[in-house]
Amino acid sequence: MFYSRPCSAYPSQKGSVLVVVVFVLVVMGFLAIGLTQIGRSNQETTTLEVLGARAWLAAHSGNEVALQRLFPLNSSSALGSVCTSTIVSSVTMGSYGCEASVSCTSQAVDVTSSAQTTFYFLESTGTCSSGKNQVSRVQEVMAKELN
Repeated sequence: MFYSRPCSAYPSQKGSVLVVVVFVLVVMGFLAIGLTQIGRSNQETTTLEVLGARAWLAAHSGNEVALQRLFPLNSSSALGSVCTSTIVSSVTMGSYGCEASVSCTSQAVDVTSSAQTTFYFLESTGTCSSGKNQVSRVQEVMAKELN
């Protein structure tokens, strides 16, 4: 036997589904905004990681250029006169918005009472930027003149 209630038995439930729908839409809206912000944060983090790697490589390349200028292949000794306050003023790395600047200092050290060796200290700063983000990395190299 099937029993059914008349429609007048639910007079207090008119419009309650509308309140539930509005509540669900508001909660889903907040979830969507939160997920969008998480995605944007992940994109910015990835951008900074890529720029950091490029800046590190730019600094490394700057040190390599400076060492090549300081110790040329066709010479038997270092060109100490090349080691000034800024040995490489700027090396542009393609179209990535990266550059490197290398400073150099030298110091003569007495190894024995009759021999002296020159040490070169290179510090390269690689900088990469894209729009609002800019990342710098610093690498230091110490080279010794061979006698």
